[in-house]
Amino acid sequence: MMASFGDGDRNSTRSIKAQARSQMATQEKSTEIPALSGLRFCAALYVFFFHYGAGYSARHHFPVAFSTFLENGFTGVTFFFVLSGFILTYTYRDFLDGRIALKRYFVARFARMYPVYLLALLIAAPFWYKAVRPMDVVRMLSLTQSWGASSSPLGYVGILQAWTLSVEMFFYLVFPWLLRGAQRLRNHQIVFGIGVMYCTIGLLEAPVLHVGMSSVISAPLFLPVTLLRLPEFALGVLIGQYVLNRGREGRPIPQRRWPHVLFLAACCVVLFATNRHGWVSFAAAGVGSLIYCAAGQAYIPRLALGNRCMVVLGGASYAMYLLQEPVRIYTANLVARRYPSADPFIALLALLCLSVLIFYFYEQPARSWLRKTIR
Repeated sequence: MMASFGDGDRNSTRSIKAQARSQMATQEKSTEIPALSGLRFCAALYVFFFHYGAGYSARHHFPVAFSTFLENGFTGVTFFFVLSGFILTYTYRDFLDGRIALKRYFVARFARMYPVYLLALLIAAPFWYKAVRPMDVVRMLSLTQSWGASSSPLGYVGILQAWTLSVEMFFYLVFPWLLRGAQRLRNHQIVFGIGVMYCTIGLLEAPVLHVGMSSVISAPLFLPVTLLRLPEFALGVLIGQYVLNRGREGRPIPQRRWPHVLFLAACCVVLFATNRHGWVSFAAAGVGSLIYCAAGQAYIPRLALGNRCMVVLGGASYAMYLLQEPVRIYTANLVARRYPSADPFIALLALLCLSVLIFYFYEQPARSWLRKTIR
């Protein structure tokens, strides 16, 4: 009798856990917004052309405005950070209450980040293994390169872009608490918070800050770059919570988006017209308006960013972002040396093909296997 009763309790517990897993998986799948995947690809492409297109355009005497736009491509990182805050808030909603939900959240984040990152480290190993120290390896594997003082050069060990993953890892850790705080706010408070985050990003010139810089403002700041970039992530969290609140109140995102369109047009003009850090920082934070319009399923973002091709490229954008440096080196040594004028285009084509293959045949299977294995 007692054994039977105990078995029943265990079966009931397993059933509850299975229902929780199924509910969260269904929630994550049902809250996908295709246009945001396309936006993720555009951000990765912008960063690629910043690294390998700005100098090319200057050498070949492209129009000054076009070269300036490419020189501002580092703001693609701001796109990633704001978008990450929005997607996490929109996806998890109220599903981070309880130990099981938190455990599944952290497992999902681990499975999302590590497989492709470890693969990128292996692909790039011939270029960095001789230069690292044991502590550098520890920081790379634990993704804490950017957790020290912002003047630390350790963020550039291994994979150049991995310092942003280190910042993102910090965001993942603090997100459950940011979400709980945002859920307590009313809409007018969220709007005020969005304004504060936007001004903070612009005044701190946060999009310019990266590992290796002490500060770009007059007063020296002895703060890790993770804290200085946090307003960008918090901006995405607040926009996501605002969209969710309107949905719960039965008030969809307004269809009149002309103020957002005009604002985004002004941001684009700034990115083409100047590379002054202050102006560029305010313009980069304007991606929040684009995310807001895409979340409302506006026709133009849905058509341009939410089609099947852009969704696939958006899925592959993570591998594309991490592998751009090693792929560029390999293509330069193997192919592009014979056609130097076509170097960036050969590298981009190889990067796109490789990233899509990795997404379908490595990233997705590895992520699924990790989430099922680590429970």
